[in-house]
Amino acid sequence: MWYYLIQVVLFQAVFLMVYEVILKKEKSFHLNRIYLMSALMISFIIPLISIPKFETLIAESSITLPELIINSQNDKVIANQDFGYNIWMIIYGIVAGVVLLRFIRKALVLRKLFSANKNKTNKNKTYKIVDLQNSRKAFSFWKTIFIGDQISEEERTQIILHEEIHIKERHSLDIMGLEMLKIICWFNPLIYAYQKRIVLIHEYIADEHTVNSIDKRQYIQHLLNATFNTQDVQFVNYFFNESLTKNRILMLQKTVQTKAKWKYAITLPMLIGMLIISSCLNEISAQTTEKVEIEEITDIKDIPFAKIDLPPRTEACKESTDSKVIRKCFSKEIQKFVNQNFNTKGVEQYAKPGVNRIYVRFKINKSGDIVEIESRGPSKELENEAKRVISTFPRVIPGEQKGKKVNVLYSLPIAFQVNADKKS
Repeated sequence: MWYYLIQVVLFQAVFLMVYEVILKKEKSFHLNRIYLMSALMISFIIPLISIPKFETLIAESSITLPELIINSQNDKVIANQDFGYNIWMIIYGIVAGVVLLRFIRKALVLRKLFSANKNKTNKNKTYKIVDLQNSRKAFSFWKTIFIGDQISEEERTQIILHEEIHIKERHSLDIMGLEMLKIICWFNPLIYAYQKRIVLIHEYIADEHTVNSIDKRQYIQHLLNATFNTQDVQFVNYFFNESLTKNRILMLQKTVQTKAKWKYAITLPMLIGMLIISSCLNEISAQTTEKVEIEEITDIKDIPFAKIDLPPRTEACKESTDSKVIRKCFSKEIQKFVNQNFNTKGVEQYAKPGVNRIYVRFKINKSGDIVEIESRGPSKELENEAKRVISTFPRVIPGEQKGKKVNVLYSLPIAFQVNADKKS
């Protein structure tokens, strides 16, 4: 999961950098809108795509089972694989809930405005106009234009022309999509950066169409004089926003560059590069799979090593043919075995107070025996005890690839905890 999220943020950053450096100042507003919205969606999809040809180029040196924590006081071995994950999920859920409540509050404000004020349908019946009582506010959402009754007729005409474009272009779909992403990916600051730029592009598009119907100078002057707000409803298309006005005026005065569209062609090689990088990262990430999924390295060099058809399995796991189920089952079996057989009393005197980490590497050969056991730890005695425990693990059913038995290499991290008071 972490590899996936890192890739998503990385690709979104690359897309945004290309926009800022190359495309931001262009007047191809519709293309810029498509580019930014597509970039957001594609960034979530690319990490899920793998190119097998590149996967096979990545060789893994070892696999890692979930770390085991051994407590010297009660001889219990604990799989430390879910606790931290659950804490992060709780935090994620709480913050996502808060963001969702904020969104609901904004929706209720909008609903209150709609129900508390008079509304009417225009002649073409394509949208509604809601007159806001005693107000100079102006904005639109979906197929409704909200406009204050204190706005002059001249200003009202310009604003309605502008807001009509937001409705016809269905800009509210973009904004609602971004709001949903903010709830799901509240931790990603790039979502907010994309939203800011997409909202500005919406205004560029509406301004561009509006000045085709009215005098541009008059419209710019009106932007400079307007003071409209949105009453704390951030997911609407509002006519005036002080932070956007300067950019809108500058863009209205900018001439179109005829060759600007060719700049979008760079996205093709960029996408290919991202797919290649993603495929390589996906294969590398298999070496550090989260939770209880076990990864394998076989002695066959022309296959994706983490994609072995049938992992090694114990008698308790032999009924299943699903590789993911077998991996989880094997992980639990080896945890249980170490829990029952690690001699914490005998090696406690050789351990330091606190956490002592021991790394054990071993191979399950084509006969199902555990061989070539290696260990690394803070003392020779701890290393030897880890090797002893693993060496006594019962013979397993060997792994298979394309119907042939293969060697599979594993790595098991063990955290041996010694109470400081007891040690002293």
